[in-house]
Amino acid sequence: MMTVEKITTVLFDLDGTLLDRELSIMSFIKNQYERLHTLFPYVSKTEYIKTFLELDCNGLVWKDVVYAEMIKKFEINVSVEFLLTDYIAEFKNHCIAFSHLQPMIEQLKKNSIRVGIITNGREQFQKSSIRALGIENDIETIVISEAVGMKKPDLAIFEWALKEMNVSAEECLYVGDHPLHDIFAAKSAGMKTAWKINGLWEYAEADYWIHDLMEIPELLESKNRVSI
Repeated sequence: MMTVEKITTVLFDLDGTLLDRELSIMSFIKNQYERLHTLFPYVSKTEYIKTFLELDCNGLVWKDVVYAEMIKKFEINVSVEFLLTDYIAEFKNHCIAFSHLQPMIEQLKKNSIRVGIITNGREQFQKSSIRALGIENDIETIVISEAVGMKKPDLAIFEWALKEMNVSAEECLYVGDHPLHDIFAAKSAGMKTAWKINGLWEYAEADYWIHDLMEIPELLESKNRVSI
């Protein structure tokens, strides 16, 4: 009898996987407008929010570029640095987790599954978001692109995380929402993959598709029992 390789470690993407970025960014940008709109009273709330979200491209464009374009479009008499500093300082107060984040991690740890995060982004900003979700102390390894000088979908960032955790790719499940940056890249690195389904993409070539984070421990309990 041959036992199927067990999954001992789950590595997660952050934005769009653990952090509900869509709700979080909407909460933030509404609040930013309400706090600062006296500086640009001729810009409507609807137009401010709409423009920010379009330029943000679901987080793929850093906010210095976003705000520079908004200042140019609306002829706002504030600096990019002012709006960017506000974003960095305030976003953590609007971080919203996907349902069942905490119980999912608790169940994984109860089942002796190790947990890590691989995320693109600015180091201190992403650390603040993780801290705001209340999971910082539950994550064994956090690999952030700015800190290590590489970013998804570069396979090197996945290999970096594997080395940090001293674990083989075959023992890892990677959970993410982006078909290329997360799923394709993690599979190429030799990991099993689970796609956190969302409304942005129709398909990802993952080993598993999930809607809810609580499906992860259930999936692993089933997989780790299988033998042939």
